[in-house]
Amino acid sequence: MRESLIKQTNVCSKCGKCRSVCPTFAEENNELAVARGRIHLACASAMGDLPVSARLKTQITSCLVCMRCKEHCPNNIDIEDIIVEARRKIKDSLDDSYIESFIMKFLVSKRRPLFLAAKMMGLSTKAIRVSGLEGLYRNALALISVDKKRKLPSFQSKNFQTLFGGEHTAPGNTRKVLYFPGCSVTLSLLHLGSATIKALMRNNTTVTVPEIGCCGMPVYISGNIELAQKIALENIAILKERGCDTIVTSCGSCGHMLKNVYKKLLGDTVHSFRVLDISEYLAETGFVPGPAAVEKTVTYHDPCHLRRAMKVYEQPRMLLKSIPGINYVEMESPDTCCGSGGSFSLKYYDLSQKIREHKLHMFLRTKAGTLATGCPACIMHLDDGFYGQKISASIVHPIELLAKTYE
Repeated sequence: MRESLIKQTNVCSKCGKCRSVCPTFAEENNELAVARGRIHLACASAMGDLPVSARLKTQITSCLVCMRCKEHCPNNIDIEDIIVEARRKIKDSLDDSYIESFIMKFLVSKRRPLFLAAKMMGLSTKAIRVSGLEGLYRNALALISVDKKRKLPSFQSKNFQTLFGGEHTAPGNTRKVLYFPGCSVTLSLLHLGSATIKALMRNNTTVTVPEIGCCGMPVYISGNIELAQKIALENIAILKERGCDTIVTSCGSCGHMLKNVYKKLLGDTVHSFRVLDISEYLAETGFVPGPAAVEKTVTYHDPCHLRRAMKVYEQPRMLLKSIPGINYVEMESPDTCCGSGGSFSLKYYDLSQKIREHKLHMFLRTKAGTLATGCPACIMHLDDGFYGQKISASIVHPIELLAKTYE
């Protein structure tokens, strides 16, 4: 990979187009906070000219990996590959915090401990809210990098697979898919998973929900390649056991991981699944909204992985516009990053807030009452922004609005 990093640096023409689209550079106005600068740092480190340090770690880990720079790069440099490899090298030289290491190795990578931890969090959340010890709870969450100002996560005492695992058979001659719920649906946004199943079944699709954990994206993007490979192999084995060749996701990051990154980690022949976003699947197979009208003015935010890695952006809009009663309005710059970046908003909450602020202003200018987006992480990050600024609006996944038409 050292040679690849050096080659990528040589390919970079230093044109600076990445500066005009990078969300972190827009806030920090620092050459080291943009793709061009980060590529240079990664290469210098790979060549041994720049020692690994805490400062280098900050510059490399404070990239959102939103891929907007690649989208505008005349040489199509893959910043994700460079950043992940640079993070791998840093991880080999500098130890992660004990808590971060524990979360990645013993929770994110193992589904049963992950389910158990979420159950405990769900039960404790309810108890603490009832007892009025919210301040104590926020102090505890701060130990795992959850900022005290954030809206409290809503973990559930029962995970999605426990409630909805197995096969959900649609009547008549139906297609069959596996639904990969991802961590957010599994542990918190159960209503999103339920809506996905409902929409699929109402459109002649039998859905199987396997007992499966994290896709591995948080591990991979942190630079832990070996653990990401292990998770990928375990998940592929679980999915193959189900004997279905189409996987549907309601999360752009999960979709990107399953469709693109698994093959990058393990080779192009590691699996032959078709991986489709839920809006992509429905658009491809044909869908019919239900008769119930959803009287809302709605706009849409493009998640980075869904738009730039999965190439899905027309389908969610088509879905929204097809729903009876929806007044769809396009927001300004819908594809700019909201500042979530998965764990980025945990590590760099203040910076993520500044980036999110622009997206919230764009939303408010539409006068819409509902913001739709195809990424659970974006939903939670933007909802935290609504909470902090006391914005009276709702944020949903497009499939939740479609599911309402069948009620």
